[in-house]
Amino acid sequence: MFAAAKKKAEHISSALETYIKEFGQCPRELEAIGFTKAVLRDEFGYAAYFCESGKPTFFYGSTFVPFETENYDFSTHTWRHVYD
Repeated sequence: MFAAAKKKAEHISSALETYIKEFGQCPRELEAIGFTKAVLRDEFGYAAYFCESGKPTFFYGSTFVPFETENYDFSTHTWRHVYD
């Protein structure tokens, strides 16, 4: 389950990175890169993307522990596990 969720999340984070490189800013909504909020809900259950003050945030619920998340760090281009 962890590997499947991460693979899907990496597909989204890669599309976000491509958009940012191409347009010089994060997209306001995931629809700009071909994903919907319904896709996030269906694929991850608990996940979110937003762009505030030009800074993107993307995370999904951990497959190991409730209330913890896997967050994509756009500055280091890596995933980090965020503990509750």
